[in-house]
Amino acid sequence: MTTLRINGQQFAGIPALKIRDALNRGVRYESFTSDLFREICKVSDSKAREIVEVLLAEGYVESVESPRRWVENHRWYKATRKGITLANATAMPRMPWEKGTKLLAEFLKRVAEVNGNAHYPFSVGTVVVYGSYVRRGNHDRRSRRRLRVGGQNGGS
Repeated sequence: MTTLRINGQQFAGIPALKIRDALNRGVRYESFTSDLFREICKVSDSKAREIVEVLLAEGYVESVESPRRWVENHRWYKATRKGITLANATAMPRMPWEKGTKLLAEFLKRVAEVNGNAHYPFSVGTVVVYGSYVRRGNHDRRSRRRLRVGGQNGGS
């Protein structure tokens, strides 16, 4: 699965990062109104409605019935799969392979230091590496904490 990158993009003239933050909260609420965008993006009611219309047109949100019968004067929405992808998007640039390899080596050195020192109450049994680093390098690393018992590693 590829991470959606949104650096420099806009929706209805609003930076995609703000839209992402609003959608992220909306996903947690399951359904929301345009008020969500007004509050998080710090825009007017009309601009918030414009944002929702753009997101509707581009398939990021869809209309749903009001989850609260007593609040029927608002239109309600929920994020689509595409919207959830946007809610989880990043603006971080890709890390070069060489830098990732260096950071992983430094981390594994620290893991060895922790595992070699009985002062720490936990040891690291396995390390997990995710993302494109795994796909390119075919690494399979997992991480588990193990309680040290009398200087020995206990079960995970």
